[in-house]
Amino acid sequence: MAKEPLKSSHRNEMRLNIIDTAIKAFHTHGVKSVTMDDIAHSLTMSKRTLYQIFSDKEELLLACLQQKEEENVKTDMELLERYDNVLDFLLHIFENRMREFEVITPNFFTELGKYPKVTTYFSKRNRAHEDEAVEFLNKGIEQGYFRPDVNFVIIYRQLTLGLKLSMNSRELTQFSQRELFINTVIPYIRGCATLKGIEIIDRFIDKYRSAEERDAD
Repeated sequence: MAKEPLKSSHRNEMRLNIIDTAIKAFHTHGVKSVTMDDIAHSLTMSKRTLYQIFSDKEELLLACLQQKEEENVKTDMELLERYDNVLDFLLHIFENRMREFEVITPNFFTELGKYPKVTTYFSKRNRAHEDEAVEFLNKGIEQGYFRPDVNFVIIYRQLTLGLKLSMNSRELTQFSQRELFINTVIPYIRGCATLKGIEIIDRFIDKYRSAEERDAD
């Protein structure tokens, strides 16, 4: 018996609901432990309907990552309108990302590397964003926040390789992505900064550490 096609508007609404539910489940439990059965059950939806929209878990995971990327771009553009200098903008993006990382299990990131379509997506995205990111970081040189001797092509590629490593390394699962971020990306950027930039970054780190201590009390 042929599957009854879903109407376009209803299908789009269901697709967004599935993605929203799946993102929360993947972030909380990791990718491996969440099944398509779990997603269907959470939505009180039949597996047949779920598979009409997403052929398998990898396709669903990829859709979740793409949706999250769109949301991040929108938020980043709103921040760009609020901050005049490159460094303030970057640090506020970092702050947003670290806030997101607080509620995501480390397994989520390490398990992403097991899905070929996902790794291909990240590779293509990083290549596509490189020129734009490097041009933006070079503005920080003009503004006096970054050293003029820094090659940001190398910095960008090194950082993306580091993120790829964290996605594939079980040795890092004992640390949250927030911890990895504050101990890798931030020092990397600090090493590119002028004294003027270092002052701003150090204030950001102090603010982060103070908040961390308050949360621990």
